[in-house]
Amino acid sequence: MTLIVRFETEAVARASQAAYRCDDFSLVYSHKRSETFVVRSFAEVIDERLRIRRDRPFLAIADTLVLTFIGPARELAALDAYINWNLWKRSDYLQLPNVSRIGRVCLADTFEDDRVSLGVVPQYTYSEERRLLQIELESPHQELSYCRVSDRLIVGMIANQLAVLFLEDLSIQ
Repeated sequence: MTLIVRFETEAVARASQAAYRCDDFSLVYSHKRSETFVVRSFAEVIDERLRIRRDRPFLAIADTLVLTFIGPARELAALDAYINWNLWKRSDYLQLPNVSRIGRVCLADTFEDDRVSLGVVPQYTYSEERRLLQIELESPHQELSYCRVSDRLIVGMIANQLAVLFLEDLSIQ
């Protein structure tokens, strides 16, 4: 299953953490938005005024990777995975992609439940020299469009489908 998202132009969020903990095989990333930078959609304003609450996080699950979408706009704000980093492919050639947009990535699909299984096993590639982790949800068969979501997260999309994530400055603990 592919995950359809939409991109909204906005200021870059500051990551609160991007770390891999060797002792429990956990990869965690999250960011919080400053309220002064949040650009709310018209739908979000209406939902707030009518007191319609969609506060439960939405989870997109790919094997042991969980992408967390939060808030009324269902913004991608966190991810976590439980994987032995010895299983990551190592690459000296892994580079940051050319970013064409800056903003937030929000879930465009509507689901009845609060979670969905993507039915894929992500591929992890890591560059120790650059402290850069690439997580592929699907192998790109066409050119990707990349957007910076935070100071540590870049997302690659193919025609509004989430395909790859890059975590920069990953702390290995």
